[in-house]
Amino acid sequence: MTENGNEMKSDWFISDAPKQLSEVKSQDVIVKYFTKKFAAGNHDKNTMFLGQFGSGKTVMAKILAKSLVCKNLDAAGNPCDECAACQAINTEMYNRDCLCSDAEKLGAQEVLDAVEKFIATKAVRDRNKVILCDEAQALSKEAVEAFLTATQNPRPGFYFIFTAMNKLQGPKAGALQSRCKVWKMKTPGLE
Repeated sequence: MTENGNEMKSDWFISDAPKQLSEVKSQDVIVKYFTKKFAAGNHDKNTMFLGQFGSGKTVMAKILAKSLVCKNLDAAGNPCDECAACQAINTEMYNRDCLCSDAEKLGAQEVLDAVEKFIATKAVRDRNKVILCDEAQALSKEAVEAFLTATQNPRPGFYFIFTAMNKLQGPKAGALQSRCKVWKMKTPGLE
């Protein structure tokens, strides 16, 4: 993989991970649900994927994010996987309308600032704006409150996707989870 003529290292879990719903294995109920949602163009405003390491939480979150930002959806509502928005998510480079934050690496103030700045404007080049918060179990109490405020009154064109290894902690974590469509991911078998 190259960027601006420079060789970039590609981790296997980025390059070899499923890119479309049809490629996802061991999550039949979830795939069926999102296949219907994609076709109808009717997405949940806030989604949370819970599961162990390797269960596919981030894979599903990225596929969902692409379906929300891509302007070139096929007839079944699947993202094109070729436009700049899809490629930014596939390579984890992200862009102005899809923000990914790793809760394990960000402090409370960084999360607060990012959420506030992100929801200040509508999508610039993509269909919608999406915040993908990976490893949400590591969110501080203040960060949970920032997301709670942002998800309280869902605005058109803004979506939140959370992944976590287990339920969120803290006094208001339950309130945030209750605003999400929560999916418990199965740990896939060897096949």
